[in-house]
Amino acid sequence: MRVKVLKRQPKSFAGTARYLAGLSRGMSPERVAWMEARNLETTDPDLAAEIMEATAAKSARCKTPAYHAIIAFDPKDAEAGKVTPEIMKKVAAVTIERLGLAEHQMLIYAHNDEPHPHMHFLVNRVHPGTGRAWSRSHDYERFLSIARDQARVYGLNVARERTREMEHEPAWMDAEAKAIVDDLGSIPDGEAWKAKREQRAPERLFTRDVIERLRPALQKDFARARSWDALADALRGHGLSLRAKGQGLILSDGTSYLKLSEVGKTVRLPDLERRFGQTFLDHSQAKARSVEREHKAKAPRPPEMPDTSKMSPAKKWQAEIVHANQQEVFEKRRGRDVFTDDPVLDLDKVDIEYRVWADAEAAHKHAKKRVRDLERDEKRLIGRDERDGRWRTRHEDRFITAMSLVFKDANAAMARWDRIEKARGRDEALRLMARDPAAFGDLKGWNLPGLKSPERRLAEVAWRRLGEFRLKYQVALASLEANRNQLRETRVLLETARARYAALTFNPEAVEPLPVIIRSIIRKRVKALERVTAEMVRRSILADERKEELYLALRRHAERKRNLRRTRELEREGVIYREMFEKPKPAPDFDEELERRMRNKSKSKSKSRTVERDIDDD
Repeated sequence: MRVKVLKRQPKSFAGTARYLAGLSRGMSPERVAWMEARNLETTDPDLAAEIMEATAAKSARCKTPAYHAIIAFDPKDAEAGKVTPEIMKKVAAVTIERLGLAEHQMLIYAHNDEPHPHMHFLVNRVHPGTGRAWSRSHDYERFLSIARDQARVYGLNVARERTREMEHEPAWMDAEAKAIVDDLGSIPDGEAWKAKREQRAPERLFTRDVIERLRPALQKDFARARSWDALADALRGHGLSLRAKGQGLILSDGTSYLKLSEVGKTVRLPDLERRFGQTFLDHSQAKARSVEREHKAKAPRPPEMPDTSKMSPAKKWQAEIVHANQQEVFEKRRGRDVFTDDPVLDLDKVDIEYRVWADAEAAHKHAKKRVRDLERDEKRLIGRDERDGRWRTRHEDRFITAMSLVFKDANAAMARWDRIEKARGRDEALRLMARDPAAFGDLKGWNLPGLKSPERRLAEVAWRRLGEFRLKYQVALASLEANRNQLRETRVLLETARARYAALTFNPEAVEPLPVIIRSIIRKRVKALERVTAEMVRRSILADERKEELYLALRRHAERKRNLRRTRELEREGVIYREMFEKPKPAPDFDEELERRMRNKSKSKSKSRTVERDIDDD
């Protein structure tokens, strides 16, 4: 099964209904295998569309009431006789019920014009009774989850998206390894695009079965932990580590992850930070510094050059040669990966080391992202401040102009209004202005009873709108002040984030830059993976959970090798293609080429004769 929610939803019901019924130009009604109308008195597409349009008019806020989605089935299931009209109708009924659309008007059309049977849902989002619109929030994820559940119930295949799923199983995968890694979770859209930008393999979501199995133990670990380090030690027992992602935290094993909210409703990042007395950002950055400090302590020391200031030239030359040889030996030893006779244990050790450094790298990336996000927020708030400033000035000018048209002394009237509003409240001041404007000061044009001069008529018009102008001015002023407070807070946070990122990046305790260390760890891990097979992992003494993690690591490694090989083959084929199909330069005509060379030869001879003549003259 596959779910498709159209990115561009229909603007009206009539056109889509006629298209689904096969009544559009170039279509045939024979493509319709069966159809259903729900909460409608008719199955006629034109009349049903008119009824749905009239119902949608009850909601003035819903701009796109027509909703179109598709559920398609695997052609192999259709050939096997698993996709019958009864099964399709049951799937449609469960989908509608679980989405909360049972009381909405809709047309369901099943088409048979493609190898894969599929159903179209044309839904009126506006409820016929309440007039409220059905929310499209996370509609694709909800559709997909329901479709997968129905596929399990009826034994149907679930189509994988080739952009996110592995296309083939690696050749080395045996039956047991395939059974372990077969039920992989999905990859969210954001993670897929982010991984593509960062040129890395995307992380999957843990499946529901895995989350349900881990949740009780994880809830106990979170309840017992009294510090970030204690929590990290407890999670390490499950092969998991905490990592920042977006505005929250995730629990990752390097290949899959689950959100912190999926552990339980009582597990929240602000609660953990209050309990531990430290933010996760501070903890992760301190941990990264600690890892780099330990790396420096364990790293071999390079040979030191002896003091040659008091040496003779011969001894100085000899000392420089010895130091150069020692430096060469040191570089070779440092770049050498020392492995034991047990490749699986070596891989286990290197993989754990890789995860530690991956967490340190994640702390660096999170700090950099924090700075980038705050810089974007500062830029946005600066633009909003300029806009709110113009808006405040405009409303202030309108209010002052209206006050000057009503009162002889506009400044004194505004001061009086401020005092009354402060003492009695905004509403009371507005009522007083509407009832007795003379309480705020002397009025213009009111000293001639019975006569309405142009000045008085203009003052009356301005007086009727004073409350509106005052309120808009106060709203603009409050909006400007709130935005400036937020801008000041953002600048304080940005300064702190820049200082933290600078302290984390320019680390004097680090032996080498972090990217260099990460690359060396990755090279060592690749060599360790090359020495191990799935059979060796299965025979090892490691725990079953650790074997699963190494199986996935081997799978990822094989996938990367295959992608690299494909890329190289495509590049090579591209070169061959260009050589075969690019237009070659036309070969010159023999007679023209011979004439050109003869001209060049005669020119060179005449030039040499001129030079000889000049020499003879000299």
